[in-house]
Amino acid sequence: MSFVIDLDNDEFRNGFLVTSDRKRLWNAEIELIVEFARVCEKHNLKWFATEGTLLGAVRHNGFVPWDDDVDIAMPRADYEKLKSIASEEFRYPLYFDLWCNNEDPTDDRQILWWPHVTFAKLRNSRTTMIEFPKRPNINQGIWIDIFPLDAVPPFDDKDRQHLYDVTIELFMLSCQPSKIREQMEKDPEAKTLISKKDKKMILSLPLKERGKVLEEHLAKFEHDSKFIAMGLHDFKNPKNVSSEREWWKETIYLPFEGISLPAPKEYEKILERRYGDWKKFVRPARAHSTIFSTTISSQEYFANQH
Repeated sequence: MSFVIDLDNDEFRNGFLVTSDRKRLWNAEIELIVEFARVCEKHNLKWFATEGTLLGAVRHNGFVPWDDDVDIAMPRADYEKLKSIASEEFRYPLYFDLWCNNEDPTDDRQILWWPHVTFAKLRNSRTTMIEFPKRPNINQGIWIDIFPLDAVPPFDDKDRQHLYDVTIELFMLSCQPSKIREQMEKDPEAKTLISKKDKKMILSLPLKERGKVLEEHLAKFEHDSKFIAMGLHDFKNPKNVSSEREWWKETIYLPFEGISLPAPKEYEKILERRYGDWKKFVRPARAHSTIFSTTISSQEYFANQH
């Protein structure tokens, strides 16, 4: 189904050449949005356009012309429910790709999308969008990103701050095990919130199981904190990307390339916190991927490289 207008023709948008190929990529991403929205409506799950997708909806009534992906945010509780129903609701060629599902022994960080965790991707397995050219064995179909909204400092009480501090230690154990091992060797008596015994146990687990430990902790951490952020992806300086929980309470709908997307009513405050002068056009240094196809799978793509 075609959502993007004039799909087969190039056009200039805001002085940027949008090729027909890019439009087809966008169209494939919208197809994923539509299926994702269907599942969320069926299970009464709350979600929002966020990041560049929210910016595009507000400023362009569609994609930012030089953007090439989709960003979605969900309250942590809704995200957890989505994970529990994903295998039943998203059938082939759809693939729900949780951040910790793909172990990569060539990566000493043992993660795929540092530092943007925890989050998931919904992919179309019959398509290609290459983000990792040296990882031919993982599904690299066209995707949309799905981020949980998690509580971040400052908190009103010490107990909540303590829980968050434990979260950060679990985060590092899950996502930078080699760094933690190095720290433990240099200073084996260093005081930490997680015991040395538990640290060793977690470090002995494969990535998927380490990720499960972190995700289960985050699922218990949902509360009415004043500030939230996406996926702990700037935990060292959360004020840079956090926003007030109140800003996300009410939902409005914005036009987006022929469909409507839910957005937080206070989107201007969120965009200002995220981008500063969000009305100013700033092109990124690079795209997420310059290799994509709506007609072949990533497995076919890699097979053709030999």
